Amino acid sequence: MTSQLQTAFGDVFRLLKAILVMPGLLSSTDEEFHAQTPTIQPSLFTKLFAPFRKIKSSLPGGAALTSEQQATADGILQLLKSYSPPGDVNNSIRRIHVETSINGIVKSGGLLHLTLPAFPFKSPNSIDKVLGTLPDIGEEIALARLEGLCADLERKFCKTQLSIVSDGLVYNDLLGVKDETVWKYGSALRELARRKFPHISFVRLNQLVSTGTEEAKTLDEYLATAGMYRDRLVASHTPAGFDVKTHLEQDPSALMTYRGYIKFLETDLAYAEGREGLSKKGRKKLNEIVAKKMIVRGTAFSNAVSSAFPNAVRLSIHPSLNKKKLPISLFPGSNNNFVTPWHTASVIEMNGTIRLAHRSTLSADPKYELVTRRGLPSHFQEASPLYHWAGCQIDVTPLYPAGLVISPQDGPDAVSIEKVDMMKVKALAELNSPVVLRGFSSTPSPESPTTRELFMKKGREMGPILPWKFGEVLVVKDGGDATGGLNNVLSSEPMPFHFDGLFKTIQVSDRDGSDKLVPQPPQFQVFRAATPSPPHTGFTMISPSRLVFENLPSPYTVEQLSGLTWSCRTTAFNATALAKLDLVVPHPTRGTPCLRYHEPWGHDKTRFDPTIVEIENGPQEILTVLDELLYDRRVCYYHSWQEGDWLVNDNVATMHTRSDFASGSSRELWRLHID
Repeated sequence: MTSQLQTAFGDVFRLLKAILVMPGLLSSTDEEFHAQTPTIQPSLFTKLFAPFRKIKSSLPGGAALTSEQQATADGILQLLKSYSPPGDVNNSIRRIHVETSINGIVKSGGLLHLTLPAFPFKSPNSIDKVLGTLPDIGEEIALARLEGLCADLERKFCKTQLSIVSDGLVYNDLLGVKDETVWKYGSALRELARRKFPHISFVRLNQLVSTGTEEAKTLDEYLATAGMYRDRLVASHTPAGFDVKTHLEQDPSALMTYRGYIKFLETDLAYAEGREGLSKKGRKKLNEIVAKKMIVRGTAFSNAVSSAFPNAVRLSIHPSLNKKKLPISLFPGSNNNFVTPWHTASVIEMNGTIRLAHRSTLSADPKYELVTRRGLPSHFQEASPLYHWAGCQIDVTPLYPAGLVISPQDGPDAVSIEKVDMMKVKALAELNSPVVLRGFSSTPSPESPTTRELFMKKGREMGPILPWKFGEVLVVKDGGDATGGLNNVLSSEPMPFHFDGLFKTIQVSDRDGSDKLVPQPPQFQVFRAATPSPPHTGFTMISPSRLVFENLPSPYTVEQLSGLTWSCRTTAFNATALAKLDLVVPHPTRGTPCLRYHEPWGHDKTRFDPTIVEIENGPQEILTVLDELLYDRRVCYYHSWQEGDWLVNDNVATMHTRSDFASGSSRELWRLHID
C-alpha cells in the first residue's frame, strides 16, 4: 500500500510540474479566457492516474461497491459527463473527488446531491451585454437544462436534487451592482424554480456561512445583513496566509479563472463610474485589481461551499483542472461552451437552436428582432413573418429542448382558435416541432357548431385529413382492454417511441420485383386536450431527429445510421410484418435527415401485443443507443397537457410516445393526421 501511494503521488507531482511549465500558461497577456485552457493529452492522464485505479480497492470505501453498484456509479458519472462542453480539452481529466462522492452516495443508497455555484446577477453592462437586471429566457433555458439533467439521473439511477449556490453577494459590490439588484434577480429565479423545476433549489450566502440560518424572507431583512455575511465569508473561509499572487502562480485553474475575470470585466465595467477618460492600460490595471479581489473572495466562497456540502457532487460552469469539480455547460451546442445567460443575450434560430451573444451584436444584426415578454425584453429571434399573424397579437416562447408555445398576448381566451393561421403553424412545425397553441378559446361558431367540427376545420386549413379505421378523429383515452384494433394506444400504459402510420401500409413492388409492404405515414399530427390531464403524468414526449443526431455518442454518426435498415413485426394491426425499412430518411420538404424507427416493445413492457424490432444490416446495440437518446432530456420534450391545448407536430421530423397515467383518469386527447 505504501509503495503504491508513493508511486502515485510521485506521478501526480510530476504532472503538476509539467502543467506549471507549459508554454504560455503563466503568461500575463490578456488573451481570451478559453484560449488559456492548457491542452493535456488524454494518454498522459491515463498513465499518471493508473496507480490510483490500482489502489482503489485498498482505499476507504473503494472495495465496498458491488459490481451492480459500480455500474450505477459509472452510469451516473457518464450521464454527468454528457453535459460537459463538447470538445473541451480538459474533459479527459479524471475527477477523483467527484468519483469518490458518487461512489459514497451509491454505496449509502442516499440522495444524489449536486451543487453548482452560479447565477450571481446580470452583468452591470445592459448596453452592450445583457437585456436588463432580471432573468430572461436565457436563465429559463439554463434552468430547464439543469432540471433535465436531474430528471434523467432520477429516472435512471436514484433520487436527485441540485442546490444552486448563488455567488451574487460575493462579488456584486466589486462590480458596482447593488445588493437590492442581487436580491431581485435571485428572487425571480427562485420563483421560476418553484413553478417549473422541482429538482432545483437555491442557497443564499447567509445559509452558506451560518449553518442553520433561515433564508431572508424580505428585501429589508436581506439588505440589513448582506454586508455582514459577505465580510464573514472572507474572514472565516479564506485560508490563513493566503497570497493571491502565489496562488495564481501555483494553481492553473485559478489562473484560468483570473484571466476569464479580466476578459469579462472589460465589458462589465465599460461604463463604470470613475473610469471616464482612462486609457486602455489604466482600465486594464483597474480590472486586474478587481479580478484579484474576486479570486480571493472566490477562494473563500469555494471553501464555504465545500464545507457546507462535503458529500455533494460539485459541478462547475468554468473550465477547470480541479479534480473536485466537474465542468458542465448550461446550454446545448458546441458554440455555447462555458457561456452564461448573465453575461449575454439569447437568440433562438428558426429551427430551435439557441445561441448566446452580446446584446450589441444581436441588436446590430437585421436578421434578428427583440422579443419582449410581460413588458420586459426576453431574447432575440430570427425576424420572420411566421411569427406575426394578421389580427392576432401573439407571444412566441421557445421550449426546451425543442418546440414553441404560442399564446394570445392579451391572455387566456382573449383570442379564438379560429384566428390562428394554421398554415404558419404548419410551417413553424416543419422547422421546430412541436408547436403548442395554449390559451386560445375553442368556442364553437355558426360555421363550426361543435368543438369537434371546429377541430376538424382547423386541421383542414393545414391540408387534407387522412382517415384510418377509426375515421378522421381518433379519441385517445384509456379504454381498458378495448383496444379498438390499435394495440395499447387506447390504454393507460406507456407507449414505445414511434412515428404514426408505421402500420398503415400499402403493398408495392420492390426493386427485385417482389411484393413489399411499406408504411404510409402522415406528415403532421394535430392534437387537442379535450379534458384536464392528471398532473406530472401522461406526458406526450417528442424527440426531434435533429437533436438525436446531434447527441449521438461516438463512434456513431448520421452517415453510419443512414446506411442501415430494420424490420418490425407484431401480432397487432392485422399481424403486420415489415422489412427493409430505412432507418434514416430525408424530410419531404426540407431534405434534412430524419429518424424513422419504432422502439422495441416486448412482453416485459406491455400486457398487449409486443412489437419486435431488429437491425437488418448492423449491430443490434444501435437499438439501445437510439432508445437511450430518445428519452434523454437533452433530446426529448415532455409535454404536460392543459385542457384546451392544441399541439401540432411534424411526424417525419420527430419521434413521439406517451408516458403512463392513472387508469380510468379523465385524460382525453383528440388527434388528426394531416398530409
